[in-house]
Amino acid sequence: MIFAAPARRTSSLPCLSEAARPPKAGAGWGLLVRSESELTILVVQQGRGRLSRYRLTLEREAEAPADAKRLADLISHWAPDLLAIPAADFERVSAETLAGPHPLPLIPAPSPSRKAGWPLATVCLVIPPGADPTDPRVLVERLAHALLVSPTTGLLGTWALRQEVERRLSLSDKFCFLYADLDNFKGYNDRYGFDRGDRMIRHLADSCLAALAQAGHDSDLAAHMGGDDFALLTTLETARPVGERLIAEFDRAVPALYDPEDRERGCIEVKDRRGNPVRYPLASVSIAAVSTESRTIAGFPQLTAIAADLKAYAKSQPGSVYVADRRRDEGEG
Repeated sequence: MIFAAPARRTSSLPCLSEAARPPKAGAGWGLLVRSESELTILVVQQGRGRLSRYRLTLEREAEAPADAKRLADLISHWAPDLLAIPAADFERVSAETLAGPHPLPLIPAPSPSRKAGWPLATVCLVIPPGADPTDPRVLVERLAHALLVSPTTGLLGTWALRQEVERRLSLSDKFCFLYADLDNFKGYNDRYGFDRGDRMIRHLADSCLAALAQAGHDSDLAAHMGGDDFALLTTLETARPVGERLIAEFDRAVPALYDPEDRERGCIEVKDRRGNPVRYPLASVSIAAVSTESRTIAGFPQLTAIAADLKAYAKSQPGSVYVADRRRDEGEG
């Protein structure tokens, strides 16, 4: 897993001189920007802190005529690490152009939601108002946050999770992927609003970290994939204990996130688009566990697809549920 995006080759955009490995989930870490030309990264792990200082420089620049039609050729020729494109021009660029062999992050995000057809690996960087998107310090700082950290929970995000999964698969490591998702979360958001919805999501994040701390292994990892979707990487032996501990931690404290009358009733009542009352039970968590022990996993997309199918079954069951994948490769007993 890497802490900053590496350059595929020298381009007009700066890169970090080396990558710093993030600490184990829950150990704590932070980014500290010290000056306009330097970036320092403080990694706190196992009771010790390591400060890495990087000097950011613009090595060279090149210019060429560019429009929506020529963009694919420029991307292929220059192989940039980031693409900055005006929002007005964005809609004229096809998803295929942006995908290519190496999906490109975009600056700035053209809208809160992704454009239809974007590749899953594409990341939008939101540049703060007044900041210069060509400033190396701004680019690296925002890239590190966008690629690695969920702004809601502080956990590693999907990009870092994917890198770690692919690394483990390349080494033929045996591990278990736990896919956790909230049940009845839509009703909670409709009833209480997004701010309290974020509190619910942070509660699930805290439950994930507590489960790993109490029942997991030193090599375990927790990630926030977005929305109310979370993933944990753990060992084959600790997968079920971690899942069961996660459920216990979540279920124990979730009633306190509801108003007294809803908590006593054991459900919330909201109206659908037609004005009809709909009841939602108190939130629970569904966990799908996929192991690499008994089946061959080609990569992160296949792993998450299997987990999503299994999670759909788990969500069909009442309450908080842990479901393990028992399927094997064809030909195995």
